[in-house]
Amino acid sequence: TNEKVDDIIDAIRPHASAVSLAGAGGGGFMYILAKSSADAKRIRQILEKAPPSPHSRFYGFDLDAVGMTVENLV
Repeated sequence: TNEKVDDIIDAIRPHASAVSLAGAGGGGFMYILAKSSADAKRIRQILEKAPPSPHSRFYGFDLDAVGMTVENLV
């Protein structure tokens, strides 16, 4: 990582179970697994109060509990 990423992780560490980075350079994504829904709200508050960059954005996502399915289209 770099100093900016380390600062983000340090700020949210008490509320996060895991952090993963995807993408290259400063244009990638940071996936954060919060310890609870209350911790997820707190993480968002922390990062909205002091955004790491003016280009930072939040994206919601869900985990697919079913997984990939294949259908015969013929």
